[in-house]
Amino acid sequence: MVAEELFTPRDVFVGTQLFRIRAKKADWVYTNTTANGPSVIATSARESAIKINLGGGLGLDWTTVYIAGKETIEGAITVMPYTSLDEENHKGIKILKKYFAKNKSVKKFDWNLMYEIAWQLVLTTREVVKRVVDKDGWEKVSGETIKREMESLKDFRPLDLIHYTTTAKKHASDQTFIMQFRNGKLVPIGGWRTCPDIRPQEFK
Repeated sequence: MVAEELFTPRDVFVGTQLFRIRAKKADWVYTNTTANGPSVIATSARESAIKINLGGGLGLDWTTVYIAGKETIEGAITVMPYTSLDEENHKGIKILKKYFAKNKSVKKFDWNLMYEIAWQLVLTTREVVKRVVDKDGWEKVSGETIKREMESLKDFRPLDLIHYTTTAKKHASDQTFIMQFRNGKLVPIGGWRTCPDIRPQEFK
């Protein structure tokens, strides 16, 4: 890592930061910001004629395309533990699209990662509550019993949107895709892969 630059949610141009990064000959610009953040970086690079390789995490998704435009974000790389919404032949994505089309209150720009996350959370909650009820009955549904079942999920795949195994010490998925923006769509580079655990030792 050769440089670290900051900007605020109010900033609409970060060309100065990008010039400093370029001066240090960085190979990639990686951002942990969400939605508008990656679009500000990509737009600033275009307007400043600075060629960058842009990478990010969950915040670099379809909302970035909506804000910055597909040409601006073309080629960017993101890490995402969810099946791409652009996988049109995927059974789970087909179900999401069906309900999205039926819901007249949603807008075109609502078709983004948050919609997919909402489905995953509802399906996971339904599953763990069902497990509690099957084992202990409705009267035993509580935060404690739900936590117990959440921490015992093994390779759980709600609609195959996400894959995760949870334990008392690990509450997050370690399965992910690396994806690239190509013509405004998120295309997986390879299949599911296991992320390294980079938590400090005391939290493992």
